[in-house]
Amino acid sequence: MVDSIWTPILNMRTDYTPISQDDGMVEKQPATPAKTSAIVRWSTLIILLCTAVDVLLVFTLLFHGKADIFFSAPADPASPSALEMPSTYISFDLLYDGTVQRNHTMPPIVNLPRTINQVSSLQPSTVFPQWPESWLTVYGIVPINNRRLWVSSDISTIVQFRVLDYGMENCSLALTIPAAGHGEAHLAVSELHEDKAHLDVWALSASTKLDLQTLSWQTRPSRAAHIGRLSASYNQTHQLPSFSCRSGSYQTFELSCAGSGCGIDVTALSQNDVGLYMLQYQTK
Repeated sequence: MVDSIWTPILNMRTDYTPISQDDGMVEKQPATPAKTSAIVRWSTLIILLCTAVDVLLVFTLLFHGKADIFFSAPADPASPSALEMPSTYISFDLLYDGTVQRNHTMPPIVNLPRTINQVSSLQPSTVFPQWPESWLTVYGIVPINNRRLWVSSDISTIVQFRVLDYGMENCSLALTIPAAGHGEAHLAVSELHEDKAHLDVWALSASTKLDLQTLSWQTRPSRAAHIGRLSASYNQTHQLPSFSCRSGSYQTFELSCAGSGCGIDVTALSQNDVGLYMLQYQTK
């Protein structure tokens, strides 16, 4: 019975034919010695050619005196004070380009010096000590309690401002000495060798922050221009003609005696507009 069931099924088998294992296969041929030799020759030729070009360039630079490109010491990193300070008034020039009439008037800004120190022609290498402390103010870090203007026949005062704000680029130096002995001791301590002293004011060639650690008569910036003469007298304010001052720039000056026998020693003791300061007037 069982045999009768399986017999038809078994009779349905067909002959088995194995599948060839080589169908669709591509036999890889080993590289011939001739091909390998050609690759090596061309690679070697390219390397030799590049080497020859490099050697030729080096000798060309040496011949033309450009050896320092390879053998010079690396350049010193730029001093932080020499880096340009980015402006915070981005695209303000587009707002104030003159095409739109703007009816507003700003009062002048009183700008206190960020640096004020002395140098001596009799002690040309002497670096005078700095003030003991500075304060963070709207003018920047300022020696509020020790803004000393000291000028004599051999002492000059170096002063540096940084121009504030935007559109206030018309500047003028001013000197105010309070009345002597009239309850003004909290503003300034002052001493004049005469009733009136005359001071020459020189613009210095310094566009970056002064280094007070090395500032002396020998190392002070060179004089660029004589911008005027200030008179110093008690209970008076004297002001120089205005000059152009770019926003964010450093303005550096030297004050010296205009003649023999001159002497002034004024130390401002507050944020008031006493002693030496700079006024900024609106330009836009």
